[in-house]
Amino acid sequence: MTEPSLPHSLQSRLTVALAAAARAEPSRPPAALAAAFRSLLLARLLQQAGVPADLLGEEDEAAGIARPAREPLAALIDSAGVCPDEAAAGSAPRTALGPETLAAIYEHLRAGRHRDGVYYTPEGEVRRMCREALRARLAWELRWPDDAPALLQWLYGDDPPALTPEEALALYTAVARLRIFDPAAGCGALLVGMGLQMWRGLQRLAPLLPPDGRTRLAAAGLPHPDDAGAARAHLAGRCLFGIDVDAAAARVARQRLLLFGVAGGEPLAPGAVATLWATLRRHVLVGDGLRPAESAEAVATQLALFNASGDASAPVGGEGEPAPPVRWHEAFPEAFARPEPGFDIVLGNPPYVRQELLAADYKAGATRACRALLPAPSRLDGKSDLYVYFYALGLGLLRSGGALCLLSSNSWLDVDFGEPLRALLTTHARVLAVIESATDSSFADARVNPAILLARRCPPEADPEGRVRFIRTRRRLGEEETPAEIARWLSADRRLELPAGRVVPVAQRVLAAAPDEPWGGRYLRAPALLQELLDRGAPYLCRLDALAAVRFGIKTGANDFFYLEDVTAGEGGDTLRQCRNGAGHLVELEARFLVPALRSPRELTAPELRPEMARACLFVCNLPRDLLAGTAALRYIEWGEHALAVHRRPSVRGRAHWYQVAVIPPPPVLHPLIAFERACAAHNPAGILCDANLVGITPHDARHAPALAACLASSLGVALREIVGIANLGQGALKMNPAYLARLPVPDLRRADPAALARLADAWAAVREAPFPSLLQGEPDAAWQALDAAVLSLLGEAAPPPAAVRAAARELVAARLAKAASRRRANHLAR
Repeated sequence: MTEPSLPHSLQSRLTVALAAAARAEPSRPPAALAAAFRSLLLARLLQQAGVPADLLGEEDEAAGIARPAREPLAALIDSAGVCPDEAAAGSAPRTALGPETLAAIYEHLRAGRHRDGVYYTPEGEVRRMCREALRARLAWELRWPDDAPALLQWLYGDDPPALTPEEALALYTAVARLRIFDPAAGCGALLVGMGLQMWRGLQRLAPLLPPDGRTRLAAAGLPHPDDAGAARAHLAGRCLFGIDVDAAAARVARQRLLLFGVAGGEPLAPGAVATLWATLRRHVLVGDGLRPAESAEAVATQLALFNASGDASAPVGGEGEPAPPVRWHEAFPEAFARPEPGFDIVLGNPPYVRQELLAADYKAGATRACRALLPAPSRLDGKSDLYVYFYALGLGLLRSGGALCLLSSNSWLDVDFGEPLRALLTTHARVLAVIESATDSSFADARVNPAILLARRCPPEADPEGRVRFIRTRRRLGEEETPAEIARWLSADRRLELPAGRVVPVAQRVLAAAPDEPWGGRYLRAPALLQELLDRGAPYLCRLDALAAVRFGIKTGANDFFYLEDVTAGEGGDTLRQCRNGAGHLVELEARFLVPALRSPRELTAPELRPEMARACLFVCNLPRDLLAGTAALRYIEWGEHALAVHRRPSVRGRAHWYQVAVIPPPPVLHPLIAFERACAAHNPAGILCDANLVGITPHDARHAPALAACLASSLGVALREIVGIANLGQGALKMNPAYLARLPVPDLRRADPAALARLADAWAAVREAPFPSLLQGEPDAAWQALDAAVLSLLGEAAPPPAAVRAAARELVAARLAKAASRRRANHLAR
């Protein structure tokens, strides 16, 4: 979903007005008063646009509010003023309330939006997505090149595009016949934004049309742009469609589209306004596109709703009831009852909900719903986050040549659950571009790094030499770009570095041949030096999992119970030790049940682990209760059951004996699960156990353990981890779970030159007790520089200069942390 934010000045005034209304009518819940304010504002906006407010009928949510409660709300509207035309928002007084305010208020006051994965992005991103989607679809429709100068000038420029009258008429006609759909429409910002882009585009074409253009457009059933009211009503009522699971948000979307259709021109006749409103009630529905509409019961539910209310968007049941499934051919005949069925453009910003929060039956249903539209040989991964299903859904809803433009988390580019999606896209579409910002996040209030995907539904064979352009801009995703800049992105046939960012073109057939290879790290984030190293150094590199098993450390399921701090000194055997557990409770336990363990990456203070680094003890008791009679261990187990109810926790209750932790053998090499800026990997010759906050690496050849630790702790290891890790955590942390770390490129120690390995062993011996360096604090000391040189010597003639590798690693780490800092600043300002 994509909505504007509520200005600070209006937030405070609205809070005061709602408080006054609540005092006047204390029995009304705050949500009802907020809805009443939106209805009062909508009525004023419609009145300003020359439309009678009684048109809304049952959607007037202020009808039951007493006059004393209405007065402070109406006074706020009077003092601020209104501007019903979003196209004219820039010329209205800054305090004026417009259709976008309806959405901003709903967003600001909506409860549970973060729980539901609803995050709102700025207007600039809306504009960019609409322009990119229009370019992709119209170039296909008109058989123009994707970088046709006139098309770019029309979309991105200020000067008139160089079009002949017939070309202008063809473009006008193609735009006016588009069918555009948002599968997670929210309050309609993307739909309204698309309407505004289309309207401005038609206005720019008007002077270029041939003399008989009006007649020819009328014969085709299309309005002339000189008739602004008819043209905007046409776009709102014929071109824009959407669904959302939130009935209130869908209502706001319809209201905004109505205002877009009636404002900015001569007032429409009352009958035309009523027709437009009825059309919008059919075109913007409450529905869940990921629920399969495959049962007669589901069909009957939809028909009963429609027959009862005349509105297929009516919510099902009460608050919290799931939205109904969508029967596409019946719900949207304008798109599906034509010779080449489907929408011309699908664009959206789907909700971000982690897969752990999705019920198994919902995931299975979402897969069936997508496959009903786009039969595919492979299923989406069952661990996919919710947004991933919208890619398959959107692609399935498109007609041939239709454009898909989605803004979502960029994690699908790299994570394992993104592999089936990457394969789906390269099989059923021409992926045109993946766009990411290096400096800023569109989501000020989410731990999400977004990317825009632009694709066209067509067989890849239709463009066998087609290239995917991975664009990493040094601006916000929504910042304006000129036609010349866009043309540079689109015409690049090799890696191109510009002040505004960089583009890396990659043949789609290369991506299709290796769907298991991540896209984001290598093609979006890797500096030129690392890309060249990965290409030239391929004979000397392999994935980490080719050399070692990579797995999580110990998962206790209840760290507050199983990890303890030993606060006494003593010997082993049955000597009792006094310990403090994670709940702060002091207990006594036999020493034989306490095993030193490394719990946190912060305890990795040097490259070679020593026993004293393990600050915690792990409670390890694999005996049945009948053999524990009379022990302090049994008393502690019983205390855990009574005081903490540990045995009832889902994370442990599946065990035969809940207190028995599966202890994996100590891994010879450790790497933190979460990395910040330090080089951090350690050899574990002491055999210390490690928690799941660390990733254990067990080489297939035990002799490789010190060399692997050296490679991971070097600047090369830091640089390469930046292109396989996922940076969607708070504070700019980099997640390196076993699946990501397993595919880390490392020097292939099996093929390494013995002399180079000997040099590496000497360099490792010189740093194994030294503190890990931070590359952000300048060049490391000579010993660490020597380690970098020794690791790179394993790459033979493909090795770049060590200082250049350190610079690349520094660039990647600094960019990750800076992007997170910009998100925190934006979030602070938003509050």
